[in-house]
Amino acid sequence: MSDHEHSHDHNQSNNNNTGTFISGIIVGAVVTFLFGTKSGQKVRDELLEEISGALEDIGENLEDVKQEAAKKVEKGKQEVEKRVEKVQEAIEQKVENVKEEVGQVISEAPKQVQEQVQQQVAQVQKKGRHFFFRRSRKQQES
Repeated sequence: MSDHEHSHDHNQSNNNNTGTFISGIIVGAVVTFLFGTKSGQKVRDELLEEISGALEDIGENLEDVKQEAAKKVEKGKQEVEKRVEKVQEAIEQKVENVKEEVGQVISEAPKQVQEQVQQQVAQVQKKGRHFFFRRSRKQQES
């Protein structure tokens, strides 16, 4: 470290010590004034009253904020419950619709099967007649 840097650090250290010393004097004077003199005690009492009042106001404001937050939470909870109910109702309605559609399909299925069976029987009968009449004609021709 050079002499110049050493001197600079020493000056900075002295400035810090001087600042600390002056701060100590000011704090000491304020404390002596507040606790040592009658007018200081009066100022101290007034400060304490103001601080006490400010703390009460803060407490009341905090209580108001707490109550308002509780109201908002309750309102939000009710909104969520309403939405859940609506979704449940919609789901129940969809389930009922599906049940009805399935019921219709099931009730119509036997009719459709019967119609298809009748169509198949008619086709088989038609083919049987063609086969029978062809054979009959071939035997008559022979």
